[in-house]
Amino acid sequence: MEIVKLKEKYERELKILEYDVLAYESSNNHELRIAAISWKREAEELRIVVDALGKQTLMMAYVDEYDDEFVCPSCGETIEHYDVTTLKVCPECGQKLKWG
Repeated sequence: MEIVKLKEKYERELKILEYDVLAYESSNNHELRIAAISWKREAEELRIVVDALGKQTLMMAYVDEYDDEFVCPSCGETIEHYDVTTLKVCPECGQKLKWG
């Protein structure tokens, strides 16, 4: 549960940072626009952290009713040719998986 709380914390920080970037980019103040460039890079890095934390959250793989194959809930890729009893993460995106 700790990962979920940490991810939520960083998501809140990211929203605030993205709001500030938008406000500063549209400012008439040159120094604020320069700060927005730096903060935009910081927001991109924080987005990577949020995405990585999201991959650590256990998600249930589901069965595609049409193909009768497991699908990763994160990236949507079909999980074929793998032993789902031993597979812990999606081989495509790295999402932690649990099986129903």
